[in-house]
Amino acid sequence: MPPRKSIAFVANTSWSIYKFRLYLIKKLIEEGYSIYVLAPRDQYSDRFSDWPRLTFIELNKFRSKRISLLGDLQLYRELLGHYRQLRPGYIFHYTIKANIFGSLAASRIRSISIAVITGLGYTFSGRRLLQSAAKVLYRRALRKNAETWFLNSDDQDVFIREGLVKKERRRLFYCQAKGWIRKLSIPLRMRKRKAR
Repeated sequence: MPPRKSIAFVANTSWSIYKFRLYLIKKLIEEGYSIYVLAPRDQYSDRFSDWPRLTFIELNKFRSKRISLLGDLQLYRELLGHYRQLRPGYIFHYTIKANIFGSLAASRIRSISIAVITGLGYTFSGRRLLQSAAKVLYRRALRKNAETWFLNSDDQDVFIREGLVKKERRRLFYCQAKGWIRKLSIPLRMRKRKAR
């Protein structure tokens, strides 16, 4: 079984993880963590091969700009298959589809899952039917997580007001990578709570 001192980052593009999470990933590697990056392949994917203890895993079913019941089910199954094989200690999900289907998949293997809300996305824009469906899925998925992290207070207030996340399971971060490193003790405390 892979070591539990491992962390997976899941997003809709390799570009976003490389541009916005690389500093954090480098620090985690220095702390002795093994890192998995799960994302669709783009021009930034190959850059992850330069880092020791970092494994890039291509997601073939991630269609971030297309809504499809069948396609989203395939994404859920793809993520679940990877999670069962990797068994990461912690999983950080970014963007709406990763937050929803990744969180649901992570709950099946009992990894510590954290959804990071970087914006509202189409949850609160576009067609009303789409909004309603996204809220239902968010509400179901986020309650499976150990915590939900927000990068600004306005998004946090909206999610609390809409009943999408419980107050005791949310944290607000003005997301500086150094701050995240200092918060590495948070998942350890969450693991103890889950074990009770």
